[in-house]
Amino acid sequence: MATNPLPPSVINIDDLRKMAKRRLPRVVFDYLDGGADSEITLRENCRVFDDVLFRPRWAVAVPETDIRTRVLSFDLLFPRFSLRSVIPA
Repeated sequence: MATNPLPPSVINIDDLRKMAKRRLPRVVFDYLDGGADSEITLRENCRVFDDVLFRPRWAVAVPETDIRTRVLSFDLLFPRFSLRSVIPA
């Protein structure tokens, strides 16, 4: 079972940025976080991403689900695939 390497307090990019600022040496953080010259492109990129609203739809009630699909002319009620692995000797 995979574990989440991030603490539960990290929910967005700004949280990751704050964590990096605390953990990285200042010169490394400033290099990675900064932009060139007057940082116009950096500011514009941040502004555009601030305009995007992300609304995760976790735990939303769905009245009915249908996961049936058609693969190679076969109707699959429960689409599950098993792929064989070949390891060359």
